[in-house]
Amino acid sequence: MTIDAQRVFDFKSLGICDQDIVYHDDLSANFSLSWRVPESLPYFEGHFPSNPIMPAVAIIDASVSFLEQVLSKNLAVSKLINCKFTGAVPPSTCVLINYDLQDNTNFGIDCQVVWASNNESGQTFAQLKMQLRS
Repeated sequence: MTIDAQRVFDFKSLGICDQDIVYHDDLSANFSLSWRVPESLPYFEGHFPSNPIMPAVAIIDASVSFLEQVLSKNLAVSKLINCKFTGAVPPSTCVLINYDLQDNTNFGIDCQVVWASNNESGQTFAQLKMQLRS
């Protein structure tokens, strides 16, 4: 099955709008957004039908797609430097996605993304470090 990440993670189709995005500090440096993972994501159909969790590739796709929409730029991952997936993200989980961006004139954008629980537990689900190009 082929999944178009730009369509799947479109803010409008997911019901995410500007007031649902919480920005901290300067957008060029870092920001956060909250997102409830919809049960309807096509990734859950095969991963795993009896116990659905969001696959690592979907977490990476969502991270890049959300950033593209916030920055109004088309981006591509040029390098995955480090990826740690430390917890399962089942459907309906409310996550806080934190971005830390650094402009790297030689390589595009250095991006660190942390997916964490949006409740008191603060459980970390994923930590990504990657380079992106527009």
